[in-house]
Amino acid sequence: MQWPLWARRKPAGELLPDPAPLAAPDLIRRGEAAQRLLADPVLGAAFAEIREDSYRLWLDSKPSETERREELYRVVQALELVRGKLRAYRGAGLVRAAERVEEERAA
Repeated sequence: MQWPLWARRKPAGELLPDPAPLAAPDLIRRGEAAQRLLADPVLGAAFAEIREDSYRLWLDSKPSETERREELYRVVQALELVRGKLRAYRGAGLVRAAERVEEERAA
């Protein structure tokens, strides 16, 4: 199985290549879309239910079900990766929007 670029592990100190930068309007739009998703109550409820279900299944697992517990751990970690990526998009969009305001004031 070929892992996506963001999920590949590299030796310590070796960095993954940066993706191509987005144009400012695209970066801002992506940040705004990420903010809408983070604020969406349905998405938040879905994330919370998946997390709670995963914990409940983990607690109900038998000692011999190590692979199942590992899978549940990966599910919760994946949710956190998505949430973290959305927060990063939101932050980058906010920074770029603020930079744009400053550029317009300076012009």
